[in-house]
Amino acid sequence: CDIVLRRFGTEGKKAVDWLVTSQGITREDAIQLGEILRNGGLFRNVKGDLPFRDSKDLYAFKVTWLKGGYTSA
Repeated sequence: CDIVLRRFGTEGKKAVDWLVTSQGITREDAIQLGEILRNGGLFRNVKGDLPFRDSKDLYAFKVTWLKGGYTSA
């Protein structure tokens, strides 16, 4: 699980930082976008069914493992 998180996950704060910098949106808008994407099933909080937050909470992307590789599900 730890290896999967390093390859396919991030902290909420880092995701918000990236959205603010790369997309030029506010932190509040980045949090709302993160929550929309979480509700859509793109990723989840590793602690359970919790809202997306600008924090050190870890989020793992939804990944399906296949023989010889992986694909996002």
